Amino acid sequence: MKTPGLTFTSTAAQIRLSAWRRKWSPLLAGCALGMALLMPGLAAGADMVLATRVTAGAKPWLTPAHRQWLQARGPLTVGISLPDHPPLEMIDGERFQGITADHLGLLFPAPVRFKTYGSRVAVLDALRRGEIDLACEGTELEAERADLALSVPYLPSQPVLVSLSHAPFDAERRGARLAMTPDQLLRSQVAAAYPLSELLTYETPRRALEALSLGEIDGFVGDTVTVHYLIHANYLLNLRVQGFAPIESRGFGMLVRHDDTQLKAYLDQALPAITLQHGDDILHSWSGSRRPLLGSDRVALTPSEKQ
Repeated sequence: MKTPGLTFTSTAAQIRLSAWRRKWSPLLAGCALGMALLMPGLAAGADMVLATRVTAGAKPWLTPAHRQWLQARGPLTVGISLPDHPPLEMIDGERFQGITADHLGLLFPAPVRFKTYGSRVAVLDALRRGEIDLACEGTELEAERADLALSVPYLPSQPVLVSLSHAPFDAERRGARLAMTPDQLLRSQVAAAYPLSELLTYETPRRALEALSLGEIDGFVGDTVTVHYLIHANYLLNLRVQGFAPIESRGFGMLVRHDDTQLKAYLDQALPAITLQHGDDILHSWSGSRRPLLGSDRVALTPSEKQ
């Protein structure tokens, strides 16, 4: 049974854009990677500004006791990595913005500080060493691998399957090329859901979607919000969200050290209240007029749900 998806009409402009990507994307990706490798502590002392789109006058989740504790603790330091992860984390010059930035602005009364690293692994290592207090857009997989504590999700997001508009992904075809990223889902999870497919790993969702647009792969499994944003922002008009992937995921939370129990307790208390009061506004701000498919809309059954 086919699952309805979002279809984007191909145009002559899309053909020209695809040709441009084929020629220049490898060079641009190499330049970005080279900069990251040359500057592992990039912007460690720079004044990164938190740029938010959603604000709140009253913050009922921020009690007087929380304010007193946060004031006594001082400004928190958040680790961010290159390349960024739109629309969750986006670096625009000295501005840090995106879904994560909006949540940070609502969570903490005092501005947070930022340290930027050349890779996600470097961010998690810095968190374990105590160089930073917090890493955002964390997943269960990262928490387990890095031995860190994960808060409740601030962005629930069910994985989706993306394919070319004119060529739906066929999970029954042996050797179909299916892409994933390394830090969100376990490879074994994806392999269990698509046992006949050849799994390929791409560093970022953006690179995987561009490869799919160029016909280099047959499908991509990624989180709902990121996929929806990147397809529209990069004019990948020949791609469609084919449907939900039958893979379990809690979405994205915030990572802290296991011994930072007070911070984790505050995050676990505050984030659900922020989601309830401001979650739709934040998502609308970063997804445009269309509401992206979320975990609560889930249709596909995961392997454990089928049992």
